[in-house]
Amino acid sequence: MLFASGKKLIIMANSRFEIEEKYRARGYRHVIGVDEAGRGPLAGPVFAAAFVLAGYSASDREFHAQAREVRDSKQLTAARRERLFGWLTEREDFFWGCACVSPFGIDRINILEATRLAMARAVRNLSAMAVKKLPLFSLASSCLIIDGSSAINMAIDQFPLVKADQTVFSCSAASIIAKVARDRLMESYDRRYPGYGFSLHKGYPTARHVAALKNLGVLPVHRKTFAPVSGLCDNLQKNKAINSDED
Repeated sequence: MLFASGKKLIIMANSRFEIEEKYRARGYRHVIGVDEAGRGPLAGPVFAAAFVLAGYSASDREFHAQAREVRDSKQLTAARRERLFGWLTEREDFFWGCACVSPFGIDRINILEATRLAMARAVRNLSAMAVKKLPLFSLASSCLIIDGSSAINMAIDQFPLVKADQTVFSCSAASIIAKVARDRLMESYDRRYPGYGFSLHKGYPTARHVAALKNLGVLPVHRKTFAPVSGLCDNLQKNKAINSDED
């Protein structure tokens, strides 16, 4: 991909913006990247973020220096994610939205549907931000690139792509925003529920987390339909029923 910068021509081989540019060439005014964080944990909401790049210049050295560091959030340290989160959410030519679905919602509609719902909410939140500041922005003239294989329930052109968070800049950016937002919430749970280690495992089923579940019990923030939480809940209900019969 080539960008003109005065008399200098900058060549970006294997550009992270190649897929966005491909869809812009098809006529979409804005290409929105969407990704999630937290499908696998036993506790906490599932988060999703949407991100759109309004424009970029070959002469913006700060942009290109930072953009080279943006990648799938799982490939970054926590410190680097935090720093990039600040950059991605503070620039005036970046627009983003973030949303979540609670553990109760996950248990009610299942994790796949909850993830898709969080993504749709994130896109709507992005749209609410963008229409106020970005000329000619509308979802009708945009498309979504969604990390994964599932589309979401929105009347907008969508292109699910497996591992898009590794190949599409906007999806990588969404990945970082969703991950940092969720991690911050899980760290607040650590202060609210000491002993579970939420700041360390972020709700994932580590040995420490499972041991805490067995020793300290199930919390309101746990997903009751996820094993082994579901098994502990079943045992609790059985014990209550036995005690009730004995009374």
